[in-house]
This record gives sequence, structure tokens and C-alpha cells, in this order.
Amino acid sequence: LWKWRVYNMFLGLENLSPSDVSSHKECRLGKWYSSDKARSRFNELAAYRELDNSHAVVHQSAKSAVEAYNTGNLEKAEQHLHEIEGASKQVIRYINDLISVIEKERLMH
Repeated sequence: LWKWRVYNMFLGLENLSPSDVSSHKECRLGKWYSSDKARSRFNELAAYRELDNSHAVVHQSAKSAVEAYNTGNLEKAEQHLHEIEGASKQVIRYINDLISVIEKERLMH
């Protein structure tokens, strides 16, 4: 979502302020991640533990991109956009790893 919103900001389709960017703990993924159910189910898995850091980078980089863009530093904003892209790919990879674990467990039962 944040990658898309920052792209839209670059295209002039959306105005964002740094305060619009929620923390990684406040969005739906963050709330799921910190839930007792997710923690008890996945805490032993490296993909789950590493997900939080990459997810935090997405939100931090989005906030930094918005700040840079709003001060006219387009080069820095673009750097942060690339950081969002890289961290987003990691988030998707970790989520896919968790899905694979669930699918393997279902096949075994």
C-alpha cells in the first residue's frame, strides 16, 4: 500500500504528509503480526521473526520519502522509494514462506 501511495505522490495524484504514514505496528499487517494468535503460531519461524524488521523499513522509508519529497529533495525521495521496493519484496517473501509452512502442514494432516 505504501509503495503505491508514494508512487502516486510522485505522479501528483496524492498529497501526503509524514503524519499520514502510520507506524508498522498500526496497519493491518502490524496488528496481525503482534496478535497473540500469530505470535503463538509462528514465533519459532525465522520468516515470522524477520518479517517485522522488513515491514518496519517499508513504513520508515515511506515516511522518509514523503518528508524528502515535500522538502523538494526528489533524489532523496526516490532513494527512499527504492528502499520501500526492496523491503516490500522481503515482506512478500517472508509472508510466502509462512504460507508455505501452513500448506505443508495441511498436506501432512
